[in-house]
Amino acid sequence: MATHLTNLSARVTIALSATAQKAIDLATPEAQMSAKRVLDLAFGAGAGQADLIWWDRRTVAKDMADDLDLAGALVDAFGETLSFANVKAIVLINRSDEAIGDHEATDAEIQVGGAAAAEFQGPFADASDAIVVPAGGAFAILSADADGWAVTATTHDILGITNLDADDEAVCDVVLVGESA
Repeated sequence: MATHLTNLSARVTIALSATAQKAIDLATPEAQMSAKRVLDLAFGAGAGQADLIWWDRRTVAKDMADDLDLAGALVDAFGETLSFANVKAIVLINRSDEAIGDHEATDAEIQVGGAAAAEFQGPFADASDAIVVPAGGAFAILSADADGWAVTATTHDILGITNLDADDEAVCDVVLVGESA
């Protein structure tokens, strides 16, 4: 492991619960459902493990890209430069709809994936694929297997974060969890 951390534990939870009702004569029956996935990652390398974590609140200028270099450019909370060998969780929360600091609430959409060059393909079917996250929305994807999604320095290491709004800046929180080289 090429990490400066001495320990890391992370829990990523995706959960949905719903109750559906239909009023009929003399009753209102309901159906309930829930779906949940929890990914617990312990310190290390392998299935269910990670040794790197990076997070940041990003402001992306209107109609611009904020490409994240996963292999040697991101600096963590301890001031260390990170180089991911693989990624096991990506979380992006589009906070454009919130007034944060100097940012006024907008409806800016953010595209995740599809960088202009050296695209990190990761969970996407093709290097040019991307997900559009509307203002107030979120995107999270998890990999519990030993390999996660491979990062290849200089050729497949850029995770595209693009503001699709031509009039307003976008604000998002991004979290990446994975393993070092």
